Amino acid sequence: MEGKLCLEALSRIGGLEVDEVPVTASPHKSQYRNRMTFTLEAARWGSRGGISWPP
Repeated sequence: MEGKLCLEALSRIGGLEVDEVPVTASPHKSQYRNRMTFTLEAARWGSRGGISWPP
């Protein structure tokens, strides 16, 4: 925990440059998330209201 605090403090004052790695989900998780988003949007707007995909 102390190491993380030191790292954060140094990065805030400019004493240490920290490159944050972008977090990317696996394709399996991304596909699941996209399906769930589509399902929730379809439920919100009706079965096909305003959503043209999938046909």
